[in-house]
Amino acid sequence: MKANSNPEDISREINLAELSERESEVLLLLGAGFGGTEIAARLELSPRTVETYMKRLKKKLGLPNNRELLRVAIRLTNTG
Repeated sequence: MKANSNPEDISREINLAELSERESEVLLLLGAGFGGTEIAARLELSPRTVETYMKRLKKKLGLPNNRELLRVAIRLTNTG
């Protein structure tokens, strides 16, 4: 996956099998509208751990920032 791909291309290219179970959970919860603190409480993790998962997701998906991560998460959640 190219680092400069736009979110629409990335959402078609994402293979959830590449992500850990926790990364997938965090991504889907982001797409469902939960914030980092809410995700942490829901998964019984510290907010810092959720931040780490978000950093890993951005790196694996080649996304430059949280805004793009959120866009992809919403798109995946809405399209399955």
